[in-house]
Amino acid sequence: ADQLRDMVEMIKQRDQVRMLMQGVKDDLPLVYDAMIGERDAYMANGIKRGAGKWKTMVGVVGMAHMDGIERNLDWKSVPCDARI
Repeated sequence: ADQLRDMVEMIKQRDQVRMLMQGVKDDLPLVYDAMIGERDAYMANGIKRGAGKWKTMVGVVGMAHMDGIERNLDWKSVPCDARI
């Protein structure tokens, strides 16, 4: 139980998620593209479409998608409240 709790706490940290995602990208690039990369692009396009329609927009995404969405939007960082 302690080991599981420690692992859950670890993946709540963005830098840890970055390292995990980089490992998947390096070791399993096709899996990464299918599960993360394509989804990041799809969600970023949805944000772009919505940005012109609404004054305020809220997006809730998993932390594993944050960097990819930012990259697709050419944003340095996305203001967020990462709560789990």
